[in-house]
Order: sequence, then structure tokens, then C-alpha cells
Amino acid sequence: MGFARQHVIITGGSSGIGQATACLLAQRRAHVSIIARR
Repeated sequence: MGFARQHVIITGGSSGIGQATACLLAQRRAHVSIIARR
């Protein structure tokens, strides 16, 4: 399954696993929305 043109919401994306996941999905051409406290 490819992530191109898929919309993904990442919670806790300011650091750690959330940040790494957001970066990886963005590299795979997904539309990434990040929700974080900081």
C-alpha cells in the first residue's frame, strides 16, 4: 500500500516516534497533519 495522496493525522508529532513517523510518511508523499502540545 502506498501513501501517495493519502491524508494522515499524527498525534504527538513534535518528537520521538511521532516525529519519525511524520517524516517517513512525508517522504512517501503522504499529506501529513501533525498535532502536538509543543
